[in-house]
Amino acid sequence: MFSLYYCEGKININYYNKFVKIITMETLEKIKSMTEELSVDATKFFKGNKSAGTRARKSAQELKALLQTLRGEILEERKKTENA
Repeated sequence: MFSLYYCEGKININYYNKFVKIITMETLEKIKSMTEELSVDATKFFKGNKSAGTRARKSAQELKALLQTLRGEILEERKKTENA
């Protein structure tokens, strides 16, 4: 088991309340930014702007890749902690 909590621009991962690792927020900040862009473009698309739909699909695909990157970073940190 592990818990995540946000503190001073970083995410702390606390494994069994014994190990605390800090992950940089770069990937999460990119995810937040992409989510905001996706939201804006999707809203424009549903109001009738067809080109916004293209941008929304592109943003969704890039967001998917960023989420996969975040997942990998978290798993990597977990493995480092378990092997220590």
